[in-house]
Amino acid sequence: MFARPMHVEMRDVSISVSGATATAHFIQSFTEGAFHDEGPKEMTIVREESSLRIAREEMLASTLGPSPGALMPGAVMPIVSAGGQSFAVLATVPDGADWHEGAPTLLEREGVVVTRANARGSALPDTLVSLAGQAVTLDGRCSAQLGSLAVLSRVDVHFSVEQAWSGENEDGTHGTPATRSQIAREAWGEGMLLVAPIASLGACPSAAYARLASLPPALPFSRSDADAALAARVLTAFRALDAWTSLQSSYAESGGASAHWDESAGSGPSVSIWSAPNARRYAVVTADASSGGCADFSASLWSVFDVAADGSLTRVTDASSPGYFSPLAATDIDGDGRPELVVEQGVVGAVGAGLGLVEDISPVVHDCYC
Repeated sequence: MFARPMHVEMRDVSISVSGATATAHFIQSFTEGAFHDEGPKEMTIVREESSLRIAREEMLASTLGPSPGALMPGAVMPIVSAGGQSFAVLATVPDGADWHEGAPTLLEREGVVVTRANARGSALPDTLVSLAGQAVTLDGRCSAQLGSLAVLSRVDVHFSVEQAWSGENEDGTHGTPATRSQIAREAWGEGMLLVAPIASLGACPSAAYARLASLPPALPFSRSDADAALAARVLTAFRALDAWTSLQSSYAESGGASAHWDESAGSGPSVSIWSAPNARRYAVVTADASSGGCADFSASLWSVFDVAADGSLTRVTDASSPGYFSPLAATDIDGDGRPELVVEQGVVGAVGAGLGLVEDISPVVHDCYC
């Protein structure tokens, strides 16, 4: 049980005393790795000579979760930017939850439309309310502070909506463009995130995540380029994956001119090494051939390999369906020696037999790219 770091909190404590016995009642919040529960607990404490001893303790009820994704609140908070501001993502807003108040305002119009409203503290779990104003570390290196809680809505709207907002009518005529407040109202309500602004990223302007400074430091993994020999072996293992060979067949059927589909965009696949002192090394290979037009071949794929001390490779991702992520940062949140990866879509960790999003902060997409 003590092999992985735990985080235990108590609140609403009441104590009654009778003779040499005291009974304490409180709400306990317990998190270890991806497990999180909360509920009322009773503890009986007795006097034994000159010391106090716990004679009995019992969880009277237990509610599993919710925690942000599968992560402990504040353990790793991806950083997103909009309207020239940086925000730490504390949690995704559950479907149907009313965590905001007041009218939304427009932060970002280009690309993903981002709107913001104040958070309604009375509707939030206490574990999230308590994060406001907390000191944090950025990428395990820089100090910063969270501001007041807010809710962001992020959506990539359909191009026809963009045209309407710009005053372009379906018949080709031009009308009155929508105001910022109109756009904010119409874009609000999807891709909802509970966030806290970070006034300054200081010496870490490209920071990918924040972590509560009150938590034990998480082991950061640093990125480096793989040497030529290791990169070649990783690439060979990557191109032996079922998912890769399936894409290669599709590429060949499309009349692709390159020997490998992952070289069709010109840049070729990338192999990086993520490592930390006294921890494992991981090789991450990413390939993105999505730069062509809608009628051209398009594909993206990644894979992660555990690199042993002798240089042997063990695949970590699912062989047949590994997905695609490009790491921005990596840190060992739960102390098991394996990193969780911060990516544009959120946080990637162990899911089933492979790796997947344990916290998904992807915006909602309504646009049609082809």
